[in-house]
Amino acid sequence: MTAEDLHKLLVSEFGETKITGSNFTAKDPWIEVAAAAIVDVARFLKHDERTQFDHLNDLTG
Repeated sequence: MTAEDLHKLLVSEFGETKITGSNFTAKDPWIEVAAAAIVDVARFLKHDERTQFDHLNDLTG
C-alpha cells in the first residue's frame, strides 16, 4: 500500500476534518492527523486487516 493509498483509506474512514494534511513528495512521506483523532486512527491502523500496523515509528506534535 502506498502512502497515497493509505491517505485515501484514512480519509474514507475518518474524513478530512480528522486527516488534515499530507506530503507524498517528501523524502519521508507523511500524513497529518488531528490531535483529537490520533487514538482512533492508531487503533484503526493496528487492527484493520488492510493495514495491521504493529509499530509506531514517529509521533510528533
